[in-house]
Amino acid sequence: MIVAWKYLGLLFAWIGTAGVGLSVLPWLWDRGRALFTTRLDAYHAQANDFFLPWSRFAMAFAYLTALLAVPGIVLFCTGKQWIAFCVFLAVFFAPRWILARIQRRRAKRLHDQLGDVLTALSNGMRSGLSLQASLRMVVEEMPSPTKEEFGLVLKAHEMGEPLETSLNRLVERVPSDELNMFVTSISILRRAGGDLPAQFDTVVQTIQRRQRVEGRIRTLTAQGRFQTVAIALIGAGLVAGLWLVSPDMMEPLLNTTPGRLCMGLSAGLFALGVLAMRRMAHVEV
Repeated sequence: MIVAWKYLGLLFAWIGTAGVGLSVLPWLWDRGRALFTTRLDAYHAQANDFFLPWSRFAMAFAYLTALLAVPGIVLFCTGKQWIAFCVFLAVFFAPRWILARIQRRRAKRLHDQLGDVLTALSNGMRSGLSLQASLRMVVEEMPSPTKEEFGLVLKAHEMGEPLETSLNRLVERVPSDELNMFVTSISILRRAGGDLPAQFDTVVQTIQRRQRVEGRIRTLTAQGRFQTVAIALIGAGLVAGLWLVSPDMMEPLLNTTPGRLCMGLSAGLFALGVLAMRRMAHVEV
């Protein structure tokens, strides 16, 4: 009789757990789908801002495939669920890192081309063209990303938006001290009057001086940046080498709670050291 009541209690407990799970599962599905859709829309909008030819369907397919396939492959190869979970988190946030890197590279190319843009604007205005006509010449002759970014400025201005507002939107899309200086000089001189070509020449000289200083700083800090990368690779290579050469030595670190705590603490201190070295090698101009 006691055994029957015991099994009956287990049955009711299982039914209750299944009912709670079935009631929570739709909520989790809706929350997960909403989170995935929100992030996908944000990534797709950011990719469109960078003029990347990525469709929403292609991004969704690649993102979902990576989220499912990469952690699954890691779990199959290692058999460690926590490693697969860490890989899942890395893949989940990977598009943000990739798009941020694309944004930095795009801003760097625009920064390098800004001197040529100002020179073209100055020469165009000295030859008798208006500022809008000079901007159109820049859009037609300059390579990407200058052609695309200034093309947006010109299209917005032709649709009735004030030129200063269009240029301020450009600064918001591509933050840059030199670009902000260029936009500020245009706004001030268009209101107060002045010689725009001469001001453009002054901004070009300032940009060239800053680029020379930045180049010298990059040369002086190259050793520090190389040491940061080397130390990061040495740490990861040492762990991988010990795992391949002597897996028995690494088993206590990966399969026991104290070992995992030691590995996590070591990884955190290692990451802090790498970030500190990167910070010391980075000099703002």
